[in-house]
Amino acid sequence: MKIPVARAGLNFIWPPCLLMMVSLFFKIWTLAIIFLLATSLLIFFFRDPERKILARPGVLLSPADGRIVEIKKGESSQKISIFLSLLDVHIVRSPVEGVIASMKKKAGQNLPALKSEASTRNQSLTLTIKNQQETVDLKMIVGVAARRLRCFVQPGERVSAGMRLGLMAFGSRVELSFPAHYALKIDLNQKVKGGLTILAEKEKGEKFQGEVA
Repeated sequence: MKIPVARAGLNFIWPPCLLMMVSLFFKIWTLAIIFLLATSLLIFFFRDPERKILARPGVLLSPADGRIVEIKKGESSQKISIFLSLLDVHIVRSPVEGVIASMKKKAGQNLPALKSEASTRNQSLTLTIKNQQETVDLKMIVGVAARRLRCFVQPGERVSAGMRLGLMAFGSRVELSFPAHYALKIDLNQKVKGGLTILAEKEKGEKFQGEVA
């Protein structure tokens, strides 16, 4: 059975795989089994399955697999926070079609990603995706175990809904901030899938900005 693996995860996978082969060569069976298990777990963690993206005009797709841990609504904007456990696929996808208008890196702590204060205190990378006059902010936040964050895109690059934007290693958090005129389609504690689950949809009467500036 073919298991698609994220290329960015290969640097984590090959060391225990190499050690496993060395252990097998010298017939150190216990170590070989340990490194085999480590390799298998890393392959599982860095899996990158192909998906049929459910994109359509006026909707925001989930940028990642995980569980909705926070929903905040304001007068002009709202925010959804998704926690990714070690069992979730850690590929981050674009929630909408648009252009990467900006990229902002922030140094910080490594508090547990499940905690709400991780949003402002932890190391993070924020991508602003612009679709004409409308913008969506996608924030990737690393946690206690997640110390590595890879971004696959650059400012000015055009992206499609569901396109792979980055990868976070070992448990993390993704936050999506968007205009208030979107109606939420999910609930707190709901499990979501990146590129498959619709998080929000434009309310009737709101014109979809389909052409990218």
